[in-house]
Amino acid sequence: MKKLFWLEMLFLACSIGQLSAQENVIKACEYWFDENDDARIYKTFDTPAAILNIKDVAINVTGIEFGEHILYLRLQDIRGDWSSILYRRFNHVNEDQPPNKIAALRYWSDVSSVFPTDMTVVSFPETPQELDESLFLKYCDDPATNRRLYFQLQDSRGHWSSVILRDAIKTTPFSADFTINQIGSLLVSPYEIGLQWYVDDLPIPGPEGTSKNLAPPATGNYYATSTNDCGTATSNTIQFVKLASREVDLSGATIYPNPNQGVFVVQPLADTWLPGTIITISNSLGIQVYKSSLEERTSYINLNQPPGIYYVTLNSGSFRATQRIVIF
Repeated sequence: MKKLFWLEMLFLACSIGQLSAQENVIKACEYWFDENDDARIYKTFDTPAAILNIKDVAINVTGIEFGEHILYLRLQDIRGDWSSILYRRFNHVNEDQPPNKIAALRYWSDVSSVFPTDMTVVSFPETPQELDESLFLKYCDDPATNRRLYFQLQDSRGHWSSVILRDAIKTTPFSADFTINQIGSLLVSPYEIGLQWYVDDLPIPGPEGTSKNLAPPATGNYYATSTNDCGTATSNTIQFVKLASREVDLSGATIYPNPNQGVFVVQPLADTWLPGTIITISNSLGIQVYKSSLEERTSYINLNQPPGIYYVTLNSGSFRATQRIVIF
């Protein structure tokens, strides 16, 4: 995986290596910045040597603005002869400033001489020092073309890097038939990248909401979306009914029919029923949706609620029982 990063140096950005004056010694050097010949600096070496590592030359940066410059340098031997002029990029860093980081990236594929028409700029509020370029150099797959992208990095001081050329990463569009399926107690998506699950139009938070296999936390209408560089696809909707993990007992009463369509009979046994027995009904999330008192031993209940699992509880003070019913 390629990594892009900024290097900060007060010495030459690229070592020239070692220069040798055969049977001669180097006694001095002369250097200047940005073709400013009038500001040449002449420097003699305390100990002339036949071999000199350019990185060991102490460069005086007094009066030089912070940022990138071109450093020009030539060497003089003891005979007074000068070498050819060498030049390298030189980065003058303000050591009082915080470390330089990546602030933005821009890329384009249009190679026209004017300003690129398809330039994309990506900013990085957290200004990293390393960046995985593959996260950004992407485009929607066009079988007819292969693209190469040009891009630059901007540092936290506003400077742009040289232009770099890379092969773009193709992204395949999602199928128009984005179908999720229920397998047992799980909902399964064919996609994982850019996935987000929803229940009753609300996004499911945390890692569970972006996992390929979802264990629904409650009864509801579930669907998913998946997003990449080609857009967002939305799946079908599945109505999931979460069954209770506990079995309940209502041995002192009878409820029928069960399952039902919301209309059913509640009939406590003669030795457990008292006038005024309280009946409450809760959904699978524990939310109470119905409450009344039974003045007759045989009572007809019309529960106007959506299909799902519900719990009927009878409480007469000395008697309490709960039973699960299914509305379809």
